[in-house]
Amino acid sequence: RSSSSHGGHSEEENVICYVRVAFPYEAKAPGEMSLNVGDVIAVYEQDESGWWYGSIEGVTGLFPVTFCMIDEDEDEEY
Repeated sequence: RSSSSHGGHSEEENVICYVRVAFPYEAKAPGEMSLNVGDVIAVYEQDESGWWYGSIEGVTGLFPVTFCMIDEDEDEEY
């Protein structure tokens, strides 16, 4: 596997699941993402702290998963 020019892997390959934003959230620190109701987030990393890492339309950052609903319909692996 060759590394891309970004110096890392292409994140699209590593989407764990998708979550849908249920409540608005305004980013309060660098690296956080602001959330709008109805946004769908591609999740790359899940953390027990409740802060997950993902992207919305190409913007990546941390977000509080408590503001989101897990999209059960899109993840049928279990």
